[in-house]
Amino acid sequence: MNDADFQKGAHTLLLTCGQLLKTEMALILTDGATKEVGEILEAFAIKHDLKVKHILIDSLEIHGKEPDETIAKEMLDYDLILGLTSYSMAHTQARKAATDKGARYLSLPDYDLSVLASPALQADFEAQEKVAAKISSILEGASSAVVESALGTKLNLDLRTRPANNCVGILREKGSLSSPPDMEVNIAPIENGSHGKVCIDGSIPHPLFGVLEKPVYLIVENGAITSFESEDKKLVDDLNTLFDKFPANAKILAEFGIGLNPKAKLCGRMLEDEGCLGTIHFGFGSNATIGGMNSVSFHVDFIMRHATIIIDDQKIMEDGKLLI
Repeated sequence: MNDADFQKGAHTLLLTCGQLLKTEMALILTDGATKEVGEILEAFAIKHDLKVKHILIDSLEIHGKEPDETIAKEMLDYDLILGLTSYSMAHTQARKAATDKGARYLSLPDYDLSVLASPALQADFEAQEKVAAKISSILEGASSAVVESALGTKLNLDLRTRPANNCVGILREKGSLSSPPDMEVNIAPIENGSHGKVCIDGSIPHPLFGVLEKPVYLIVENGAITSFESEDKKLVDDLNTLFDKFPANAKILAEFGIGLNPKAKLCGRMLEDEGCLGTIHFGFGSNATIGGMNSVSFHVDFIMRHATIIIDDQKIMEDGKLLI
C-alpha cells in the first residue's frame, strides 16, 4: 500500500461511485477506528475543489444502530453522504430519512487503509451494471427463490411483493445507496416466509467471526433462525451469545443478496465479502429500509459459497456460477 493506492481509492469513492459534482456538498462520517480513511478522503476532496464536511462520531457498537439525533439531523442537508463508521448505518432510519430526501449514500463500514487500497475497489463497476440490472429484473416481481448447495442447503424464500435493490456501487440517482467495493443485488424476503436449512461456508463479517474455518448451519423456520449447528462449538456459542443480546426479531431472515465483484475475495470484512462474485449472503435483523417490514437495531450478514439459486422456475446460479 502507498499513497498512490489511497488516492485511487479516494477517486473511486468520491468521483466514480459517489458521482460527486463540484456544485454539491458531501458529508463524511467516521469514528475513532476509521478517522484516518476519512482524512484521506477529505484531503482528496479539498485538493480537487470538492466541497466536503468531515464529522467524527461515537462508535455505533453494532450494524443497524441509529446514530444520535444531532447526526441524524445533520445527514439531511447533503447531496452525498459517506458513512465511514466502523458499523453500518445502511439499515437505520437516519440513513433512510437522508436518502428519502434525495441524498446519495455510500455505506462504507469497517473501512481501513487496506480496504481503501484494495484491488476490489478498482473493479470495473460500470461493466457490472448490466449484470446487476438483469438480476434485478428477474427478482423484481418474483414469487419465490430456492437456494441449494452440495453441503446440504435447502432453503425456500417467499419474495412476493418485495422490490429488488440494485446496489452495484455507482450512485447515479438521488436517494440511491451502495457500498463499494460491494457490488450486489438484494431483496428483503417476506419475514415469515423463509423455511429450511442453509450452510454458511464463507464468512460472517463481524469482529467476532470473519472467514470461517468450519461451516455453520442455520435452521430457519417461519422466517427466523431457530438454531445453529456446527462442528465448531465455540462458533455456535458465540453466535447464540451475540443474538441473545437483541430482541427475538433480530433472528429474522431479512435480506437475500447476490455478490457481483470479480476482484473481491473473502477476507472477513463486510463490503468485500458481500460483494464477492460467486457468493450469496443472508442478512438477519433489520430490513425496514430495503423494502421489508422488520425494524430492529441489528443486522448481521452470513456469506455462502457454491450456491445454486432458482428464482420461480429459472435457475440463475449453479454451484456459485452465474448463468445469466
